[in-house]
Amino acid sequence: MFEIERSVVGDESSTPISPDFFKAKIKQIVEHPEYLVGKGSVSEVYALIENSQICLKITDPNETYGTINYELRGERPFFNSPHIEGGFLAELERLDSDVRVPRAYYYGTVSVEHPNAESSEVSVLAMEYLDAVSFENVFALKEDLPASFNLEPFFEKLEKFFEKMHDKNIYHRDVHEGNIMIDRKTGAPYVIDFGTAAHGNEEDVYIGSRRGALTKFKKDDSGLRALRRKTQQFLTGVTN
Repeated sequence: MFEIERSVVGDESSTPISPDFFKAKIKQIVEHPEYLVGKGSVSEVYALIENSQICLKITDPNETYGTINYELRGERPFFNSPHIEGGFLAELERLDSDVRVPRAYYYGTVSVEHPNAESSEVSVLAMEYLDAVSFENVFALKEDLPASFNLEPFFEKLEKFFEKMHDKNIYHRDVHEGNIMIDRKTGAPYVIDFGTAAHGNEEDVYIGSRRGALTKFKKDDSGLRALRRKTQQFLTGVTN
């Protein structure tokens, strides 16, 4: 049984997939691991073979399968449910910036059968699949740095993006080489994975709760500076 809870964008006519198409593909995707394009601590991201513009972020809230039970997240959720993450993406898409985030389309829930275990309800976020490369893959030499990449303007744009985002009291809290991407053609920056993002103020937003214990999150500015240093070191190595 699958249920679309809402369209994140509000206007279904502006999305590249219909709700019926979204419903029909959920179980097919989760049953085919070859569609997997990324995996985090609580979620997996699958590409849609039939539509290269779309990917599905699937989160299983059942601790049996290695994820965080939503009831244990505390006042500041350590991991956002897909509809909360979709809300952040929808809000930041409207931000006047040279940095983009993936566009969110739909979210919902679906029952998934697990081998030798009871089925569980997983949450799904359908969003834009970016034609971009992560710094993580570049540093690991799995993909090439796009020829259009220019370090100084790239990071200047990111700094301005985070300033504007913070002005709206939104904090990413997980800025690292896997969550900053580079457009393959233009070299433009993307920021992804708002699974730990939160509204708040700088004084207390970086302190949260995980499994009932206090957790300190990485500051956005610190993560960005660390990425810039590592990129400079990588470029020096490549150049020399």
